[in-house]
Amino acid sequence: MRICSLLPSATEVIAALGLRDELVGVSHECDYPPSVRSVPIMVEPMIPSDGLASAALDILIVMPCGFSVERTHAEMLQLMQQPGQWQLSPTLAEHTYLVDASSYFSRPGPRLIDGIELLAAILHPSDHHPIHESMARRLGPLPIHQHP
Repeated sequence: MRICSLLPSATEVIAALGLRDELVGVSHECDYPPSVRSVPIMVEPMIPSDGLASAALDILIVMPCGFSVERTHAEMLQLMQQPGQWQLSPTLAEHTYLVDASSYFSRPGPRLIDGIELLAAILHPSDHHPIHESMARRLGPLPIHQHP
């Protein structure tokens, strides 16, 4: 599995889940645990779509602060309609998860445990532990006009 984490708290959780060796990209702010400092930095002021394509990701988790899962979905679909912006392959779109960062990752508190469990469910899917759409949802499949 190839994972790119652009949120420091998610990077820490991924490492804590024993998936450090699966990280292929992090943000410039991801500095803990120290072993992630050697992972390529994927973030610029704007993430170029070719940066995502060249990383050959297996899973992409999008969690903008302050956005609900529904708003993130609407914003992603709108962004993807702009020429040259986030042109995801249909396969990556199927494996792109939109997550409520404000509720589960961006604030210290008890719901961080829910966030860890959510990441575990995304990274290790199970029919016994479905993910509620208020916590996260898949981006894909894309409408035909949005395929790159």
